[in-house]
Amino acid sequence: MVEASSADAALPDPADIRQEVDTGYRKVGFLLDDDEECAIIADAQIQDFLIVGASQGFLQLTGFTRDAVLGQNCRMMLEGVPEVAISKSARKNLRDFCRMCKVKRLDHISEVASVQPNSRRDGSQFVNFFLVGLVQVCNGRYLLGVQKPLGEGLFASLNGRKMEEVSELARTTFKRIRARLRDLEPDPGRDALFQPQGFTFFSERLQDHCLLMNNCRTAMRREPQELATNCLVFGNMPARRGANGLFFAVRIEDAVTTFDGLPIMGFTRRKPTDTSDLYPTVCRCLGASVLVGACGEAFARDQLHHFRIGFKPPPQTEVASWSVQPDVPPHKRRAPVGVVPGDVFGCLYTNEGRLQLWRNGELAMDFDVQRPIEEGVDYYAVVDVCLAAYTVSLLPDSDPKQGLPSASQLQPTAAAAPQETQPGDIDEIISAVVSQTIVKKAIMGAVQSCKFCVSVADPRGIDFPLIAVSEAFETMTGFKRSEILGANCRFLNQGCPISPSDLVGLRLASESGGALTALLPNRKKSGQMFINLLDLRGLTIAVDVETDEELWYLIGIQADITGLSRRNVPEEGSLCAVDQSTDK
Repeated sequence: MVEASSADAALPDPADIRQEVDTGYRKVGFLLDDDEECAIIADAQIQDFLIVGASQGFLQLTGFTRDAVLGQNCRMMLEGVPEVAISKSARKNLRDFCRMCKVKRLDHISEVASVQPNSRRDGSQFVNFFLVGLVQVCNGRYLLGVQKPLGEGLFASLNGRKMEEVSELARTTFKRIRARLRDLEPDPGRDALFQPQGFTFFSERLQDHCLLMNNCRTAMRREPQELATNCLVFGNMPARRGANGLFFAVRIEDAVTTFDGLPIMGFTRRKPTDTSDLYPTVCRCLGASVLVGACGEAFARDQLHHFRIGFKPPPQTEVASWSVQPDVPPHKRRAPVGVVPGDVFGCLYTNEGRLQLWRNGELAMDFDVQRPIEEGVDYYAVVDVCLAAYTVSLLPDSDPKQGLPSASQLQPTAAAAPQETQPGDIDEIISAVVSQTIVKKAIMGAVQSCKFCVSVADPRGIDFPLIAVSEAFETMTGFKRSEILGANCRFLNQGCPISPSDLVGLRLASESGGALTALLPNRKKSGQMFINLLDLRGLTIAVDVETDEELWYLIGIQADITGLSRRNVPEEGSLCAVDQSTDK
């Protein structure tokens, strides 16, 4: 079920690992003991994602004893399976899934499913459908895997309908066990003092490569440098209609250069529900929707059900389409504007039936889709985090001409109004703010006296703002503290050829606090390009004794290594970046 990355190759002391496994079993794993369905639980906090719980159904299927299973990685079930029968793509997908499960601000991540031959204890083999999902409970993160045997041997032939049936059965079992695990939570409602303002992203069922963060206000696409789609998200409540129609906006948190094109935004009359037909095969085929974006295009479908697309483009009677380049073949069209981190994109659907896409307060596209907003009908926001955009965040109150937060269309309905703050809550807020202010002042004082180049960012702030930099940082970059404190450190990346893999690594390190060492092409304030040897990682300075929540900050140590010879550059560094910078 679970794969370890290469960084997990060296395990700690076996006695410590055994103790962690026993603790995981006592906390959550025991719940599976008498379950007749085939399921296991792995602890995402233990190196190599070791199993801490196994159901009676799993033991009966595989022939292993519980003692033999606990403390193992699910690779044990691949022993004896011929290498040619093991899906490399499935294992890669699992590794990426496991890596993303460690993101600190993660709220939800789409389950991963695969079909893979496995071995029993007696050496016999069977084809196994398994579904793996994340469960956050008891201040811990656990991977719950559900198995459904499909037949004996190494191969099984299944049609699409049968696969869907098996997948839904596995998902039903997953949801039932997840509910039991969540019942262990002593106070599941203390995660936040306030309800988010306006709608957030629907989280009950996510598309294949989607994950949600920041109280479901941020959506990220997994493997963005390899997959252009599979991260379609919906608003969890109807968008409120304003004087001009319906409007919402998102901020681009991160983008890749692997793909060219805009996120697709729009509205649908379909209420999002946890059903197998929630997502269409292709975004533009979404039922009862109007959409704009991609490569300068707009789409509309009137029928409530999704259009099942084949090899040919859908007819206009099924999916109407418009383009800013109507005479250019679809595969050669290009978006009229670019996508860079920090951009704000807004979608305005006017009462008269015009669909507009705004970028940073300027109108980028405007189509008459000839479908006025229907009176008395609920519309839900739609965002396909596709192509160049791979992380977006909702802006709860937005205005199309400004593209910045302001009082406007998307206010929460009465049913979803924020709960009244109680006096005890106010005391907690004041205490937290005062404590963090004291900590930040202490950090600023300590960092300013550092003799080396260091920066500190706050992972709890919007877009990871810098809160302190050393004098050496100012000297190296040419920027003064007054110019950069409160900003994201990406101002050093402007106009620099950073690889998509480095962008993903930076995002993961920022979200999870995990260590990252990379060679990045950066620019000084003067415009001069240089190679920055960056070591980035989270530093925990305190732990909340009541919630076990870590108070941590993002520490960056930098060094200008421009001009070093190749033999002095680490092997994992980007040599091409060195070449590009020295040519400037």
